Amino acid sequence: MVLGKTVGERIGGRWAISLIFYVLNLPINFVTIGSNMSGGMEGNIGSWFFIWAAGYSLFGVILLLANFTLFRNRRVHAVPIAWVVALGAIAGGSRGALVGFMSDALSVSGGGPELIAVRLVTGAILGAIFIPIGALIISVVATYFTDRSKLVNQLTQVRVERMRIDGETQVLRETLLTEASEQITSAASARTVSHQVWANTPQSTKARVPWFTVIRTAVFHNPYPGVIVAVLWSLSALGSLIPAIGFTRGIAQVVFSAIAIWGIYSLASRVSFSSSFVSLIFFVSTMAITVIVTGPVASIIFDNRPANAAFGLIVANSIWIPTLTIFVSIFRGALASAEEIVLDLNDQIKDEEINTRAAGNELVKTQQEVAEAIHGMASRIHTSQALTSAAQHLNFDNLLTTPDTHQFPQEIIESALTPWTGLIEIDSFISTVSCDAKYARDVKRVIAEGIANAYRHGGATSCIVSVTQTHTSLLVQVVDNGTGLPEKYSPGLGSAVFESVCGSEWRLEGNAGKGCTLRATVSLEH
Repeated sequence: MVLGKTVGERIGGRWAISLIFYVLNLPINFVTIGSNMSGGMEGNIGSWFFIWAAGYSLFGVILLLANFTLFRNRRVHAVPIAWVVALGAIAGGSRGALVGFMSDALSVSGGGPELIAVRLVTGAILGAIFIPIGALIISVVATYFTDRSKLVNQLTQVRVERMRIDGETQVLRETLLTEASEQITSAASARTVSHQVWANTPQSTKARVPWFTVIRTAVFHNPYPGVIVAVLWSLSALGSLIPAIGFTRGIAQVVFSAIAIWGIYSLASRVSFSSSFVSLIFFVSTMAITVIVTGPVASIIFDNRPANAAFGLIVANSIWIPTLTIFVSIFRGALASAEEIVLDLNDQIKDEEINTRAAGNELVKTQQEVAEAIHGMASRIHTSQALTSAAQHLNFDNLLTTPDTHQFPQEIIESALTPWTGLIEIDSFISTVSCDAKYARDVKRVIAEGIANAYRHGGATSCIVSVTQTHTSLLVQVVDNGTGLPEKYSPGLGSAVFESVCGSEWRLEGNAGKGCTLRATVSLEH
């Protein structure tokens, strides 16, 4: 089991075929194939690019075909690991064979059938290894990212609730309403102010964890897996070096480089630092030394071609060795200490981050609620066409209180109907709900805005409000007897309210007879 799923589920599930893996591998593959040329890059750039594009396109086509055939249901039922290994072998081997054939045919690097076979075999082996490993790594890193983000959101919500209990939210609400009330002299001005308040609302922020943070934490649990990196690098280098410099010299350079990788990493693994920044600098320095030894140094010793001929291998190593090291480190960490990595990521969450996010999110929420409340008040003011002192007292006193702070979810939802008593006849069918108060407040917002729209824009005298709960959502419906949707309907603040609560899961439709029906879904999973 790795973070709640078996290795088979992670390798054979959603990420068994991944656009992310294909895109991440693209620049590495692009640079690596340059070392296949028999001479330097001069004069061969066009052929080199054509060979690379054809080979990598074939690799992608095979993955795409698998995605729409044998692997199409992997998100529901994971395919066997053997299928993923076989897919990698077929895709990698096909690419290797095509690259070998085209390199020979276009005289980019010769060798005949035997070296085409070398590329086919090495490509198949690498594909069989890296496709399943890549699936596991991307799946685990996505889980690291998601779990850490969920924890940040949970801690932020706890801090928000504390702000409400301590009265910080109420002070913020009163301040915003007091500032807005000074500008309201009529129903029209109330509507204008509500739009201004909403428009000035800052963007709500979700927990965003830098991918660099996740990768760094995962890598530094075991940053120098020398043996595995040496073996995998050797397999990938064989297909490039043997066609380029010959069998004997190619094998010799691969063996020398593999021993160098193992030795450098063994020494580096014995050094540890308390500072993550110093550890990062040391990691970068270790990668640079490894690239120099396996690139320029090894080429001087074993490559009898002109100096510029080895340039492709040197550039490829500078990208491939660090990438392979990170790749293998995350893989080993996923198998051996995935839970520890999650804990490390969680330990990095700072109180300042939570407090800042909580304050920002509560400002967004409160400012939107104030805009909605003023927008609804405009509908009630509309009946008198002028703001009398009594109306002002009634409306603003109601808006300045937050009676749902200590109410149950059922009471919070039902409180959306109270301000409309005497203005519009409401029949309610609200089933017993069981959810967090924040979801009940979202339902309250939808109902309040739905009734306000029906009363103000549709001239409705009655409406039917219903709320039902499923396992994953709360379904809200407001049916009114107003004039229905106008011929030229343009979304306003009401639409913005519904979208902020429900996303795209809402719609407003004209009834066959008279009036409109609002249907909205409040997800219990966001």
